[in-house]
Amino acid sequence: MIDRTSFAPFVFVEHDDPPVRDCGGRSRPRYGLLLHGVDMERAVATLARAGVPCDGDGWNDLAERLARRELPDEVDLLTFDSDAETFAVTGDRSEPLRALGKQLGAAYRDLLRTPTRLRSRDRY
Repeated sequence: MIDRTSFAPFVFVEHDDPPVRDCGGRSRPRYGLLLHGVDMERAVATLARAGVPCDGDGWNDLAERLARRELPDEVDLLTFDSDAETFAVTGDRSEPLRALGKQLGAAYRDLLRTPTRLRSRDRY
C-alpha cells in the first residue's frame, strides 16, 4: 500500500509481504515514510523559492528532532536513513511513522507559510 496524500509531500509505504530477513545481513522493514525523486525535487524547489534550503539530510534532522520531542517512547523504533537526495524513515510499526508523517506534513505546510521557522532550531 502506498499513501501519497495523508502526509504530503511525504509518502507512506506499507509492504504487504512479510519483511525479508537475512537479505545481505539486513532486513527490510514493513513500513516507510519517504520523500524522494520527483516528490523531493518539488519539495526542495518549493522551499527554495521560499528561501529555505532543505534536502533529504535536512528533513532527516528535522524528523529526528520532532520524533525525540513528540514520540520519545517510540523514537528508538524508527530508523532514520536519509541522504541528500532521499528522505527515509522506516520501522516495523505503522503508528510512530504515521504520527511522524502527520507532523512532517504539517511542518512542510507551516514552512511554506513562514519559511524562517526552519532557521529557528527552537521551533522544530
